[in-house]
Amino acid sequence: MATAAGTVAASYASVKSLVVTHPLEAASGSQSQPAALHTPPPHPASSRSSSRRRPFQIVALSSNGSHNRSRITSSGDSGWVRKAALTGAGLAAGSGIGCFLMRQDGLNILTSVIGGGGGGGGGGSGGGGGGGGGGGGGKGRGGGKRNWWEWDAAVAAEDDEESESEDEEESDDEEESDDEEEEEEEEEEEEEGGAKAKEAAGKKEAEEKAKKEKEKKTAAVAAKAEEFDPHGMRAGTRVAVDKLSTTKRYRVAEVDLVDQRSDRVIPKADGFYEMVSVAKGSVCTRAQLEAEVQNMASSGMFQMVEADTVANPDGSIKLEVKVLEAQWQAAKTVRCVNMGLVQPDAGGQEASEDPAKQEAAYAERLRQSRQCLLPRKVENELSAMVQREGRLTARMLQKIRDRILKWYHDKGYACANVINFGNLNTPDIVCEVVEGDVTGVEVQFLDKMGQRCEGMTDERVVLRELPIEIKPGNVFNIEAGRKALQSISSLQLFANMEVNPRPDDQLEGGIVMEVKVREQEPTSAEVQTEWSIQPGDTGKPTVSILPGGSVSFEHRNINGLNRSVTGSVSAGNLLSPQDDLVFKLEYVHPYIDGVDDTSRNRVGRVTCFNHRKVSAVFTGGPSLDEVPAIWVDRAGIKATVSENFTRQSRITYGAVIEEVTTRDENTSICTHGFKVLPSGLPTPDGPPTTLSGTGVDRVAFLQANVTRDNTNFVNGTPVGDRTIFQVDQGLGIGSAFPFFNRHQVTHTRFVQLSEEDVDRSDRPPMVGVLHARYGGCVGDLPSYEAYALGGPYSVRGYNMGEIGAARRFLELAGEIRVPVKTTHAYAFAEMASDLGSSGLVSGNPTEFFRRAGFGASVGAGVRLGTVRAEYARDCNMGTGSWFVRFGERF
Repeated sequence: MATAAGTVAASYASVKSLVVTHPLEAASGSQSQPAALHTPPPHPASSRSSSRRRPFQIVALSSNGSHNRSRITSSGDSGWVRKAALTGAGLAAGSGIGCFLMRQDGLNILTSVIGGGGGGGGGGSGGGGGGGGGGGGGKGRGGGKRNWWEWDAAVAAEDDEESESEDEEESDDEEESDDEEEEEEEEEEEEEGGAKAKEAAGKKEAEEKAKKEKEKKTAAVAAKAEEFDPHGMRAGTRVAVDKLSTTKRYRVAEVDLVDQRSDRVIPKADGFYEMVSVAKGSVCTRAQLEAEVQNMASSGMFQMVEADTVANPDGSIKLEVKVLEAQWQAAKTVRCVNMGLVQPDAGGQEASEDPAKQEAAYAERLRQSRQCLLPRKVENELSAMVQREGRLTARMLQKIRDRILKWYHDKGYACANVINFGNLNTPDIVCEVVEGDVTGVEVQFLDKMGQRCEGMTDERVVLRELPIEIKPGNVFNIEAGRKALQSISSLQLFANMEVNPRPDDQLEGGIVMEVKVREQEPTSAEVQTEWSIQPGDTGKPTVSILPGGSVSFEHRNINGLNRSVTGSVSAGNLLSPQDDLVFKLEYVHPYIDGVDDTSRNRVGRVTCFNHRKVSAVFTGGPSLDEVPAIWVDRAGIKATVSENFTRQSRITYGAVIEEVTTRDENTSICTHGFKVLPSGLPTPDGPPTTLSGTGVDRVAFLQANVTRDNTNFVNGTPVGDRTIFQVDQGLGIGSAFPFFNRHQVTHTRFVQLSEEDVDRSDRPPMVGVLHARYGGCVGDLPSYEAYALGGPYSVRGYNMGEIGAARRFLELAGEIRVPVKTTHAYAFAEMASDLGSSGLVSGNPTEFFRRAGFGASVGAGVRLGTVRAEYARDCNMGTGSWFVRFGERF
């Protein structure tokens, strides 16, 4: 078996793509190349004292969905990489993991991973992949988009032109502004009839224009002189790079790579151009051009590199680099191993010229590797590709690297990177990757200025909300980052959130997750007042002289453990608030089992309340004139505990003690419902409003609610199923010693009927909805607790309770939703029945108010944002109406 003749490292921390190093050097962490080759050579523009800094955007996951952008400025050197690492959004060179970069002008966008040397080479990727490393380095190419190290060089000339253009535009704007001001002055002078002033203004305008034009020409000449130094040679003169003047700065008008085997210019679309950091239009010194050639020669991609310059008539030069592509013996298989967290000296051997020791050290390093996430199917695909190719070439290694990185990036593993190719002169190629193993999580609190500060929130509150995928021992995934932001946002404690990966300084290939949060103010209060408009005696609206209003307050994050107290008080008449006072005071206590116990997530709530609403039980049928409303006031206390079994399943259980009072429209206690006779007098024999018959009931009962929600959103519309079961159990405590069991179950299924339109994320798929709801009561049942049938959330086309009031009921509904542009239109059919139980309700309000006890409707509508505009036909009366509703029906 032949010894491992060399390994190839891929890194984005430098301008090279692949570097050949000995396996022992890769194992021990030693590098055969100069240290200067581990980072990109200084950009030509960095030597210019007046060089404009090029702004970049570091894009990281944030709370708005998607990304958070911070700007850093590059003058062409590699120092901005370290600055990017400090922002938490980027990754420093030498880590093998990365960040997201975006051009300021938005034209060249890519997702890129920045890496560095170590263990035979650092790592990195860009767009569809790319790499270089070890003593060298590299950069990736994604869909024809430039990589980060190309940007500053590629736009050096563009920067100067933009600078001149911006200066000219600013100058023009100033001229236009001055012209407008002077024209206004001239108009005023004309109105005053001052001919002398007009003459002076015209003279002043001419002088100003002449002065500005002179300054503009001077600036243009100075800028042009600053651009570069003409080569001073005859056009077409060919000069080797090492023969150029050491004092001049040359503008590189074009860069050509020439294949020495065919003596032809390599097409610009070839991947070899990714290794060239000197872009078209950049200004370079001789030292920088020599460094560029040296980087290419030491990358391991070429057996030989020679560079000449050709003089152009305009004073610029063309850089012509002749390269001889490196080749190795034919290979049969490609095997990928995960080298994340494996130390560079894992081979346990020092650098040696002995091939046997080199092979032993590399074998020991491979033994400490782990299995990759990359599926066997992709490895087989790569093996078939190298077998078809025959001899292994540098271009083939690039294709292997790109295919591997494409799979990782498509799956959301943005920090994955190819760092090394080993055993190149053997039939079995070893591809070393780092996948972005999470080694730690840090929580950082920021103030309003974005500076680190000491937070009020206990870090454990934030850490327990993170998904398992971004905790130590797992591989970072972008989707996990989004989930983390959603979970942290659900705490409602922070105004801004970021989740950023950064390289681990201790473990090679590892990343530390930085969770940056900015806390909201813990306390808030709000006061609102209002004047009601009511119809007067003549039917015209009048403004009430009695003011109404509300007061609300909130205290969040008590003791830094996400506990909170909220309250609100409102009244329609602040002068006599006892008539219609509504209040709610709630205390929320999360982590009942302790903040460190992540196995359970129980939340306790204690609520004191007093609220009122119109009872739908005392509603007239379609043949009955309007029935006077009966208001139901509820005041009491409720204590519940909520617990999530899974992300889809939740249970809430607790106890309720309340006093229920029924009132008429004048807020007087009402013991019976009534309707108005043709004579205008109310009927005295309506159904009783309370169980006690006094208009006031006091009751205590237990309550439980179980929800199983398996729905998810596809292009903005829910798909899946949801089941809710609720039960109230009376304890026989209170007025008339009520003992009862009320139960209700609801099941809704959203069936996707068409495929998701991947090209139109704003276009929802066709969905069918099936809905069923059943409820019943055993034992004592006051009228106000009977099930009201009909209404926008029962059977559309009817008023609330217009179908009937029942002890038992059944509702069925079906809806078909058809996509229309970015929303959907729908058609529906619904029905409800009291199952013959209306007569079992005290006083039989269904019969008293002339309701049918059964109803059905059909209709259609369209959704416009959160609004539903729909037409529903009442099948009982054969009439239809248009409705505008807010929110979802199901």
